[in-house]
Amino acid sequence: MLENLFIQTFSVSVQMALLLLPLFVTDRWLTRTFSSQAKCFLWLVFGVRLLIPITFMFPLSKGNATMQGSAGTISSAGSQAAYPQPDVLSQAFLPSPIPTFDAPIKPFYEHLSLLEGLALIWIMGSICFLFAHIGLYLFHIWFLKKSGESSLSREQSILLEQVRKDMHIRRDIPVRISSHAEGPMILGLFCPVLILPQMELSQQQLVFIFRHELAHYKRRDLWIKWVFLLAQSVHWFNPLAHILAKKANLDLENACDDTVLKGKSRLYRKEYGTVLLEVLTEQSHRVPLSTNFSGKKKEMVRRFQNIVHPSSKRNGHILIVCIAAGLILLTSSLNPASVQALNPSVLSQLKAARTTPEERAATKALLTECLKGSMFETYQPFRDLPLTDENYQRCEQAEESYRSLLEKVSPAMQTREYTNHPFFLAVDSKKKGEITSGLFCCQADNQVDQGQIMLIELEFSDPFHPEVFEIGTAFACQGEQLNQRYFQRQSEKRHIQTIAEQFQIDLSQYEEAFSTVYPSVIQNQAYLLGGSIKKQLAQMGRYSFEKFSLNHTWAYIKKDHTEGVLFNQDGNGIYAHFFRMGAYTDRSKISGEENWYPIIENRCIPQ
Repeated sequence: MLENLFIQTFSVSVQMALLLLPLFVTDRWLTRTFSSQAKCFLWLVFGVRLLIPITFMFPLSKGNATMQGSAGTISSAGSQAAYPQPDVLSQAFLPSPIPTFDAPIKPFYEHLSLLEGLALIWIMGSICFLFAHIGLYLFHIWFLKKSGESSLSREQSILLEQVRKDMHIRRDIPVRISSHAEGPMILGLFCPVLILPQMELSQQQLVFIFRHELAHYKRRDLWIKWVFLLAQSVHWFNPLAHILAKKANLDLENACDDTVLKGKSRLYRKEYGTVLLEVLTEQSHRVPLSTNFSGKKKEMVRRFQNIVHPSSKRNGHILIVCIAAGLILLTSSLNPASVQALNPSVLSQLKAARTTPEERAATKALLTECLKGSMFETYQPFRDLPLTDENYQRCEQAEESYRSLLEKVSPAMQTREYTNHPFFLAVDSKKKGEITSGLFCCQADNQVDQGQIMLIELEFSDPFHPEVFEIGTAFACQGEQLNQRYFQRQSEKRHIQTIAEQFQIDLSQYEEAFSTVYPSVIQNQAYLLGGSIKKQLAQMGRYSFEKFSLNHTWAYIKKDHTEGVLFNQDGNGIYAHFFRMGAYTDRSKISGEENWYPIIENRCIPQ
């Protein structure tokens, strides 16, 4: 979970960096052309986008998806190595040898992959960055409020009240004068306080300061600064995220100035700029998450010039929104971070990094022993074979598609969770031409210590939606028994097909319901329908002659998830019980197991 979040956050960070670079380069042009408020909105779009750890993607056709998935795949033809040469990103996340130490530290390092280590460093860095700034912010609030030596005089309070009413601000904001404050500022999101430095100020200067700080409050600038702090915390490793916050802070100040000076004369602007310049020169550092401003001399001069000599600028809201939305959506479409759209080579290597090389080698050796002497003896993990680019990419996508599906199995089905152990798609090493089938080999939690491995046959002409056939559990040195089990399953499948034909049912539109390896069953969490049907039949006297045993029944669910059918056969005849499939979320709200899969029709063919 943490690794996936780190991968997606890193992907979003890189995408946003590619978008921010040209905007930072053209920042002067943007400043001359658009208003500060428009730029603030643009920076806010990027700040919010950085906090969303997903990448949006439009639905793609199969052809486009295949082209997208194949980007960056490196040919493995003629390779003598165990794996094809990975690309730079996948190679960066491969598990590397880590020196071990004396117990009890050794077990931790043995199971910690490089990807997990990077994810832990990222989350710890984010927490430390955020807590450090929040701690500094809380300290300043406590210190400045506590050191507030006095409040406003009666004349100053009347002046503040007049400014507050002129700006249509209903809230009464308390004021504290502190000798430790270097400049005026507002602190606090929910209980804001206006802090003033202990210095001689005329009434006109106080009016300017009051208008400026209250404009910050009215514009909700403190909330916006929190957005950028969170973005900096999540993307602390990305220097462009910090540059973004700095530029946003400067434009927030300029936009606040524009709000105060809207419609004012040049003389008023000059007096306002002079007061701010005098106040700013007294400040040496910025208090985090406040309206306090501290910048370089060049930034102060540029701000003063913007105040005294304003130029006509476009609001540009529509254009800015179009630029931001268009670039973000374009990058998301070209560089999707979803499971099915990421480069399969990168994703599969990242998934494999969860297990150690020793575990993967042991599972490969067990697979070889289980397949020896069986009809699948020539099958090997496809990464160990010199495949063509097309075959390699198709196998990789099929493996990941099915792996992602298995991870949706209900947590209650512990023996069917294939989440912590190595998995492979094995294909026929003697196969020539296009490869469209193979064995998905994995282990449930209760199979690892017993030396067993689960075999699931996949047909992946469409690698994004592979067809499934469950072979079952394989044991070492029992290849003949594996053959018998496979042919037994095929014979059973033909027998059920014959039964379905008698009821005029096309089983190609259904999937086995009692097995937790089939897509529609997994997506519907339909593991308990047998018990539901049995309880319903027990309430129907009409079918009391039926000898019903779950061990002699076969249940199927339609691939469109609308309904299903359960077959039963005894000495009196064969039966087909059709039931309705409701959405899994709806079933969870229904009390009574017998009500989850209501029977809509019963059929019987006597013998």
